[in-house]
Amino acid sequence: MRSAHRLVLLILPILFFSCTEENIPKEPTFTSFHPKEAAVGSPISLMGTGFGTDTSYVKVFFHKIPAQIQSLSDEKIEVKVPEEASTGPISIDVGNLNLLSSEDFLVLASPKPDEKEEEDKQTLEEGEEEKESEEEKEEESEEEEEELSEEDEEEEENLTDKERFVRDYFANYAVDSSPENWTGDVNSCNPGDISPVSRSEALARLNYFRRQTGIKIPLRLNTELSTKCQKAALIVAANGWLPNAHFPRSSATCYTKDGADASIGNLYLSSGPRNAFLAYTINRFIEDPGRGNEEVAHRAWFLHPKLREIGVGYTNISGAVWWNLHDSYPEGVPKFISWPPQGYVVDELVYPRWSFHYLSRNQRDRIEDAKVGVLKKTTREEIPVQVIARYSYGKEGLLSIVWTLGENVKPMDEEDATLSVTVSNIQVEGETTSISYEVIIVKKTSLVSTPSARFQRQNPGLDLLR
Repeated sequence: MRSAHRLVLLILPILFFSCTEENIPKEPTFTSFHPKEAAVGSPISLMGTGFGTDTSYVKVFFHKIPAQIQSLSDEKIEVKVPEEASTGPISIDVGNLNLLSSEDFLVLASPKPDEKEEEDKQTLEEGEEEKESEEEKEEESEEEEEELSEEDEEEEENLTDKERFVRDYFANYAVDSSPENWTGDVNSCNPGDISPVSRSEALARLNYFRRQTGIKIPLRLNTELSTKCQKAALIVAANGWLPNAHFPRSSATCYTKDGADASIGNLYLSSGPRNAFLAYTINRFIEDPGRGNEEVAHRAWFLHPKLREIGVGYTNISGAVWWNLHDSYPEGVPKFISWPPQGYVVDELVYPRWSFHYLSRNQRDRIEDAKVGVLKKTTREEIPVQVIARYSYGKEGLLSIVWTLGENVKPMDEEDATLSVTVSNIQVEGETTSISYEVIIVKKTSLVSTPSARFQRQNPGLDLLR
């Protein structure tokens, strides 16, 4: 192990070759909920697909507080806001899969008991005529809510690309982190668990990066994989880096078969105890620095469109991430993924290693002879680049090239510096092709004031990634 105050990451691509479509369940989705705010006891409708009709298989939580399901269909769940619910995300467990709402549900204050009694008394005295009036009001209210929803959708449609980018950054990235509150113990080989909120925040951070690259389908948490990842993280915490950390022997301290299975995934180790740190490690996987990570393989797999669900395990010094990978691409994926991504990106997320990954459908496609050119758009100045890796994963559909910009290059002279990137000489289905795209680097200091990004508060000192 290298010097202290660093973080270690490992990855083995063999992980992804064992998954098949057969062992991945039908994918439920959680698309929206209505209304967006209500008091305790109010009915709420949750919309999506693939929920099924078995209430014993589906659970709903309002910011970790369970809610009783009133009715269930494959595309809709009816619940009531539970007692002790607080403002926060709504989550749905469908078997081992966890679906998280993309926005918070706002819990409104409930009326006082005496006020409620008076309202009930008044309703009874008003008779049928008043009931009809109330029904009319409810219909008007529903129409108003529908109009507001349409206005929100129209406002979203009218946003510019930059406004949409800034909104996403502040809503889903530049937010404070929750502590993991690990409940385990190395000395007793107890893997314990971490806060579900913290695990969901790490997932949200990864989904933010993926959304930046054009992948619209969000990842889901798999509770069974997360349980195994907790045991893998415990093995790392108890033993440090073993000679072959991805395949620990049964003689390893705190060894379990589940932990050994999950160890084939992505592992990391901190030089000391950390809290509110899990989401930050996602940044390190995307950055992928250090000797031995020139291919930025962690980044490539974390951003791969075939990735659909993950498990996350964490102790206060180590962690593990493992996933299921589909055999096929979902509909609507881009032709390539890159980091920095096409379009807008905050300057603090522009890492030294740039990468381009063509999403191939043919194992004969190649990128080994590809070249990269980078121009500063305003001046047409050619920026020197150094290619440090090229590789093809035929079965997994990745043709990748990685480069760094030349020394002393400062593309950030402007508020929004646009760099034009061209990757040429890619062999696709027997033809030579080139792909060009623009990266618009936005200075964080130019954005609207907001609480600092959660990882900005961290100054952990990280070990060498390998």
